Amino acid sequence: MIRSVDVPNAVRNAEVAQVLYDIADLLEMKGEDRFRPIAYRRAAREIEAMPEDIERLWRQGGVPRLRQIQGVGEAIAEKIDQYLREGTVKALEELQKEFPRGLVDVMKLRGIGPKRSAILWKSLGITDVKDLKKAAENRQIRRLKGFGEKTEQRILEAIRLHEEGQSRTLLSVAWPIAEEILAYLRKNAPIDKASIAGSARRMRETVGDLDLLVTSAEPPAAIRAFTSMPSVKEVILAGDTKATVILAARIQADVRVLEPGSWGAGLVYFTGNKDHNIHLRTMAQERGWKLDEYGIFDGKKKIAGETEEDVYGAFNLPWIPPEIREENGEIEAAQAGTLPRLVELKDIRGDFHVHTNRSDGVDPLEAMVDAAVARGYEYVGISDHSPAVVVANGLDPQALRMHRAAIRALNRELRGKITVLAGTECDILDAGALDYPDEVLKELDYAVASVHSKFTLPEDEQTERVIKAMKNPYVNIYAHPTTRLIGSRDPIEIDLEAVMEAAAATGTALEVNAYPNRMDLHGGYARMAKEKGCVLAVDTDSHSRGHLENMRFGVGTARRGWLEAKDVVNAWPLDRVRAFFR
Repeated sequence: MIRSVDVPNAVRNAEVAQVLYDIADLLEMKGEDRFRPIAYRRAAREIEAMPEDIERLWRQGGVPRLRQIQGVGEAIAEKIDQYLREGTVKALEELQKEFPRGLVDVMKLRGIGPKRSAILWKSLGITDVKDLKKAAENRQIRRLKGFGEKTEQRILEAIRLHEEGQSRTLLSVAWPIAEEILAYLRKNAPIDKASIAGSARRMRETVGDLDLLVTSAEPPAAIRAFTSMPSVKEVILAGDTKATVILAARIQADVRVLEPGSWGAGLVYFTGNKDHNIHLRTMAQERGWKLDEYGIFDGKKKIAGETEEDVYGAFNLPWIPPEIREENGEIEAAQAGTLPRLVELKDIRGDFHVHTNRSDGVDPLEAMVDAAVARGYEYVGISDHSPAVVVANGLDPQALRMHRAAIRALNRELRGKITVLAGTECDILDAGALDYPDEVLKELDYAVASVHSKFTLPEDEQTERVIKAMKNPYVNIYAHPTTRLIGSRDPIEIDLEAVMEAAAATGTALEVNAYPNRMDLHGGYARMAKEKGCVLAVDTDSHSRGHLENMRFGVGTARRGWLEAKDVVNAWPLDRVRAFFR
């Protein structure tokens, strides 16, 4: 049986979800009824996004309690029960025996899928990504019927993306693990201060490893607590004030124990980025000072170091938010007194990109709205898919009208507790046509337009297609503008500068999509959009209640883009939002 004591909730839920994803992948490869893999993936998404600890729920009531989780039926609940009891699922083991273990990774590569992976296995003996890369580089794949040279090149590109994704961890996965490690240390070691540092603190969409800082009167005790955590798989280094471990979640974590008087200097130094730190050190050298992780020194005299404010204040600078410490003009802006007041999570009044189980979401309308109420939102927009997205059970016009009616009825029941806006995520079709006619769109409160097809169009065609869609008077938001999926799909070829200019001209908000593997627009593009005169919407693209929690990462990305509350549509009051949508 797997040891469960003190395993972080985010790690345990991710473990269970991964088991279900693996079963779904293998069922699909086997050619099972397509609805079975869909059911497993829906349950996995729900568990992945749950704020509750699935093991705690299981201990409260076993299989019956698991069945209360949205999307978890009897068969899936029994498999989860077996995994939590025994650390394995017999059904998964039986499926794994039918295929080489590495074939699942091949199937997940962009453009391959279950059928092609089976052909590659049977025709060329390919059993993992390493075999596939070798076959593609040796030009063996192009000889297979239905593949060809272009497909072979696309496979090599997909492998590159896969390899890049393997080396880094999504922020939304890494952040809760880091938080739970710090909570563990506070409980089990004499810790005074504790913080996440590094690229995670700067809210980069992916992180290479976790950097954690603490202060303690007993550094060895803090190090012992860190290296003996149940979630530690391997200890790489354990010194007096520093330790490095590999976690069971397959991510490296480093902890450094600082003296209280060096807390601020250490935070600045270990948050980075490298170029920002070099700029500060250069400023120190110009004054005849030394700046390092211990503080600012004039000879042997320590000038500052206890707080970050002290460190920046020594240079007559205000405190600079971690998210913009990228050496992109933030120090010059601080010197000129023009640093923006960055948008904060507390500024967010709602979310416009939310799916329910009427299309490809896990939870029903009422559950999604209840979750928005729990977050204190003033409004929430429901934007289920249009019919072109067949795999997402997109709604035809009649179904959309029924969905809109249900939203209106729910609003009457809520009596002002929150306002539910009836919208859609409407596909942009060929040449910029929309998946719904105008007479359907005009019945809604707003429309989100997005690209879900023809990702390989030439740049001029793709750009023209998107701009034409934005010119439709009923389109209010252009979602995940580059369509990238981190680690699995490159951005489309599109002239974003032209798109931003069109968005500013047409009054279309561009989206900062907070879905973990999208983060699209990323911070750099968000800043460019602001400079082009655009407004932006920070949305979660939620497919379950738990996904609404990802707003904090969307806000982090918006802050990386130097956005203020005035730049973010869903930081505006409802009356202003309605006026903007009109």
